[in-house]
Amino acid sequence: MKNIQVSVMADASELVHYDSPSIPIYVKKGFLSYYPEKKAVCHWHDDFEIIYVLDGEMDYYINGNIITLKKGDGLFINSREMHYGYSGSGLDCEFICILFSPSLLTSCKELYEKYVTPVFSPDTFSYIMLDSVRHAYTIELINKIYNTNKSPDPFYELEIIGLLHLFSVSILRICKEHDSLISKPMSDDILLLRNMVSYIHKNYSLG
Repeated sequence: MKNIQVSVMADASELVHYDSPSIPIYVKKGFLSYYPEKKAVCHWHDDFEIIYVLDGEMDYYINGNIITLKKGDGLFINSREMHYGYSGSGLDCEFICILFSPSLLTSCKELYEKYVTPVFSPDTFSYIMLDSVRHAYTIELINKIYNTNKSPDPFYELEIIGLLHLFSVSILRICKEHDSLISKPMSDDILLLRNMVSYIHKNYSLG
């Protein structure tokens, strides 16, 4: 059995270990049982995060919200949100996890400022729930990204970046057409929450 430890810095940010150090993309399939007590460490990062449940179920904490993801459910988490996944039921969960840097979407400054900046901001939303019925195309893209990452094609990195652009467009359309699906940031002081988590991480071994 694998044992995954999330690398968390003093400010509660995760040190993301990308698949390739020079390409800010992380694509993996895993199980909650890979984590101590079937629970990741609460953290944040600049990257966007995608979760897709292949089997079982997972509870997910995002800025004070707790949601349950079941088989076929997906989740898009905005940049710089406090979050972690865990098993509230004690059962295991198989899932795909994808992280990618917003920098991948900045090839054209004008388009980035026109489309990306107004939406992909911590002030706009925390996360978007995705289900296989309403968001079949978006879910399909998640699976394509994962499968392409395993491909022996020598150009697979370029294809993944292209798929991530298509995925981002899909998220932008969801934001525009279905505002009721979007989770707005909570009014609680997120900075205080980060400081609390940071304190726990720094002093945990002293207990």
